This record gives sequence, C-alpha cells and structure tokens, in this order.
Amino acid sequence: MIPFMTDLNEVAEDRILGWTEGDWGGSESLQTVSAHFVCPIAVHDIQGQITWIANNQKLAPIYVEFINENHYVSIKFYMKKQTGQFVEI
Repeated sequence: MIPFMTDLNEVAEDRILGWTEGDWGGSESLQTVSAHFVCPIAVHDIQGQITWIANNQKLAPIYVEFINENHYVSIKFYMKKQTGQFVEI
C-alpha cells in the first residue's frame, strides 16, 4: 500500500524544512511515493515543463502528467533495459 498523505496537518514542520533541492513542496503525496519507491518522479505540465521530485535518486523515474495544480491525469511506469533505454511497462 502506498502511504498517501490525506491531511496537510500530518506534515511535520521539520520535514518541510528538511526538503532539499529536487523536492517539490506542492504535493506531499508525491513526495511520499518517491520516498516509498526510492525513485524520482517527473511531473509534466501542459506547458511542457518538468518538475523533478527527488531527482538525486538512482532508479528509473515515475512519470506523472497533470492538467492543473491539483488534478493528475496519469502515472506512467518505466523500466530501464540493459541497453540503457527506458521502456513503458
């Protein structure tokens, strides 16, 4: 089970202050997913920009697309092949 955060009051102030470069403070649930799977998350917006969450981790990223700040439309999972290419699974 993925431990999504449902209440902003559950976010401790020291956790917020401990965020580092690559963390995205706009979505605590995505932070939790990144930490749970120990992988980065690439959030793509409709303007084509990418926001990386925990981009210093070494596993293949999870790709998330969104319409606006609060409505995610899809999550795509990729795996890294021996050739170094990523393929959607």
